[in-house]
Amino acid sequence: MSLVILYRKNNRNDVDEELERITKFLLSIPSLEEICFDFENSGVTDQGCKTIARLLHHSRQISRVKLYLQNTMVSDLGCYSLLSRLPFLPIQTLSLAFQKNLTDRSIGFISSTLRRIPRLAEYIMFCSQNDVSETSFISLLDSLAYLPVLTRLDLIIVVQGITNKFCDKIADLIVSRPNITRFVFFTRRTGVTLEALYKLRDLKATRHTRFYIHI
Repeated sequence: MSLVILYRKNNRNDVDEELERITKFLLSIPSLEEICFDFENSGVTDQGCKTIARLLHHSRQISRVKLYLQNTMVSDLGCYSLLSRLPFLPIQTLSLAFQKNLTDRSIGFISSTLRRIPRLAEYIMFCSQNDVSETSFISLLDSLAYLPVLTRLDLIIVVQGITNKFCDKIADLIVSRPNITRFVFFTRRTGVTLEALYKLRDLKATRHTRFYIHI
């Protein structure tokens, strides 16, 4: 069973309380395999993340998780609450979206979590306008290199500190992981040059893959 919960552009102050009520119902569903929480521009906070973490703790069959937290009040603490439960699930698809309030600590949490999800086959990440350094993103790429069955990698990065060094690291990852058959990279308002993007594009000729590079 799949579940999608939308709170997009819902600025009500009782989102956390409503999520608590919904979770009590969800805990009664034994066959839950996929969840998608879209909280973009909503009033969700760290407390709501703790509620979702409790759901993840009890629903041991979930293999696909999508969490969209753009423009919310969620902090590094809420991010940690969510991520701490993922290694205990048979996660195969993980989609994360962050914008505002998160820092290098959250990217560090993601990096350490990825190393503990060996079954992960698809990783999709959106990150924009966060106070995150290029070093943290490079560490995240290092963690992705530990995933033996990764076949899909989508990176939408709109962070000013990103440079060609990040693109070079992506290229190294693609070369070292021939099983990646789908790669999407979108970036803007960064220090990435066209030459670095061309280098990524040229990797497409080395294998039968679907590569999409956007600037």
